[in-house]
Amino acid sequence: MKRSWLWTSLLLTLTWAGTGCLGLKPARDTTRHLLLSAPATDGSGPGLAGRPDLVVGLAPVGLPAYLDTPWVAVRQGDNEIRYSTTHRWGERLDQGVRRVLAVHLGRRLAPARIEARSWTPDAVAWELSVEFQHCEVSADGQVRVEGAWQINRPLSVEVLQRGMHRVEAQGPPPEQDPTGAAAALSAALAAFALQMADALAAVIPP
Repeated sequence: MKRSWLWTSLLLTLTWAGTGCLGLKPARDTTRHLLLSAPATDGSGPGLAGRPDLVVGLAPVGLPAYLDTPWVAVRQGDNEIRYSTTHRWGERLDQGVRRVLAVHLGRRLAPARIEARSWTPDAVAWELSVEFQHCEVSADGQVRVEGAWQINRPLSVEVLQRGMHRVEAQGPPPEQDPTGAAAALSAALAAFALQMADALAAVIPP
């Protein structure tokens, strides 16, 4: 009887241990990785006709420090930011914003070329820099893109033109439709880029 009780205890211990081991298996990763996009828009605009040789260098964009994170930031009113625990950007947000701006600027200002990769001052005619104050979506889907830009000769302190634009739009709540929220932010960046391109076309010398 004693030996039977010992075997029963051993079997129960092994069963509990096996159950515990199963509980230690890592949970399935449900993280979603989002990207900004640059779909075709109504790109008709003034362009820079007759300037196929003109190259404008787009400098790395500036974003608020609270957006310097791989996790998607969701604004909760004027004084609070919440970071998603399940949605990340598939690339650094500043790089994604720069990529989208370059595509839309290039379409609007063609045949001039926008260079958003590494470039040397002697390789571009003008340098464009953009500093954003807002580039996010709120919990209820409100999109806000706001920033200042300036264009000048490379390595020159003389500024040809400065400007500021603000775009607000309504998209889906990011927690309910993260892909739709990323698309809404992409569309707002497109509108920002097109406004900036039109201002640039009016001041860049022929």
